[in-house]
Amino acid sequence: MKVAFHNVKGKKKRGPDLDVNLASLFAAAKAEDTIVAESWNTLGASVSNISLLLRERSESNTEQENATTEEDSNKERLTSAIMTQQAEPDNFILENGFNISLNFRQFNVESIKKSEESGFYVDGDLHQILSLSHVLLLKANEHDVSVVNRFGLKNLNTLHKTLLEKHVDKESVMETSTFNSIISVLRGLNNNSERRSVKERINDIAKFASNKDYKIIDILINCLNKLPNQERLEDDIREAELIGIFLDPILNPIFHDPENNRLFRW
Repeated sequence: MKVAFHNVKGKKKRGPDLDVNLASLFAAAKAEDTIVAESWNTLGASVSNISLLLRERSESNTEQENATTEEDSNKERLTSAIMTQQAEPDNFILENGFNISLNFRQFNVESIKKSEESGFYVDGDLHQILSLSHVLLLKANEHDVSVVNRFGLKNLNTLHKTLLEKHVDKESVMETSTFNSIISVLRGLNNNSERRSVKERINDIAKFASNKDYKIIDILINCLNKLPNQERLEDDIREAELIGIFLDPILNPIFHDPENNRLFRW
């Protein structure tokens, strides 16, 4: 590069078409040094902040991992305790010595594990889903494979028979007079019938009914209050409607007995 500015013995020599201000050059150079220095300082501060943030995240993740590990350990200990649990005094045990309560707790643990690992299908895993709510579904000759594998077919049939003998009175029938009166009312029922008048006639019958017959009458009244006139076979019925309109009106009078501290809850 040619000399832009030269001073010899007090004489000035100007380069061709170039006027340079040394003060400006010096100021610019100093400003550049300052910017670079400030940039390094900013970069250093950013790196420090990022490092601190990463350290905090790392410590947080470690704590979470430790908490998760501890939770998993607790689950494993609980599962191991249940799977190896011995019989308790209040367990339901069949005459052949098979412990229904203990095996159901183990079946419940297996269902929880499956729900966490792969989930359920409502139409294929109904027994496992119900077991999460501490329900063992029994139906004659229609036991799920998972239930059979845990309890054994013979034990399931024995349990079903035992429960029927204990809780179902096969000799219990509606009184003839009550039955005939209700039939006479329902026989003329159609889509054009006024529900209020039908319920009033059934309530008159209920005044003279026994406690057991009254439960049936209560179910009939609930159905008159809830059930629609039209068919719903093609409609999309969801859980709340299924329970509130179709299931609860029938099941509630059978199981719900607040006077004897027995509550039926969904």
